[in-house]
Amino acid sequence: MIIKEINTSNGRIIIFFEEPTSKEPKRIFEKRVINELLNILDIKSTDFCYGSKGDPQLLIAPYNISISHSNNWFALYIGNIPIGIDIQVPKSTISSGKSFFLNEKETEWSSDIDLHLIWSAKEVIFKLLKGEMADVIMEVTVLNIDHINKKVTARFLDKTIELTFDLIDNVVLVYN
Repeated sequence: MIIKEINTSNGRIIIFFEEPTSKEPKRIFEKRVINELLNILDIKSTDFCYGSKGDPQLLIAPYNISISHSNNWFALYIGNIPIGIDIQVPKSTISSGKSFFLNEKETEWSSDIDLHLIWSAKEVIFKLLKGEMADVIMEVTVLNIDHINKKVTARFLDKTIELTFDLIDNVVLVYN
C-alpha cells in the first residue's frame, strides 16, 4: 500500500508498506514489492538491474534510482540526477551501536531519532557515491540537524550537502 508520494526538485519518491504473504521468503518478498513499485512508476522490470556493487540501476537514460527498505517499509526514489534515499524503522538499540557509525565530531547528538537521522544521512551519501568511499564513518560528518525545517547538513570530501528528512508514522526517511 502506498503510504506517501513526494515530488522533489530532483525526482519522485514513493513510500510503500506491505506485509509479506505467509511463508514468503524475505528476498522474494522484497523483489516482489520493488517490482510493484516499478510498475506504479510505469517502469518495466527489464529496464531495472543491479550494478556490480549491488546498487540499483535503471537502463533508461537519464534516470537514476535509489531503493531502501526496513522491515516492511520501502522507499523508491527516481530522479534525473544522482540520488540517494534511506528509510529506517527506529530501533531502541541504536544508541548501543553508535560507536560503529558516529565519528568524534558527532557525539553531541544522543536522541534515538537524531542517531537514526545520522545513520540514514550517511547511507544516503554512500548511495550517492555508489559506495565509492573507504570509510563512511570518517569521511562523512553530520554538521547539523534542523528539526524545524527537516534538514540534515553533512560534509563529505570537502563538500557540504543538505539532505531532507521526514518522519512518517515514526519511520525515518532521509533523501537528497
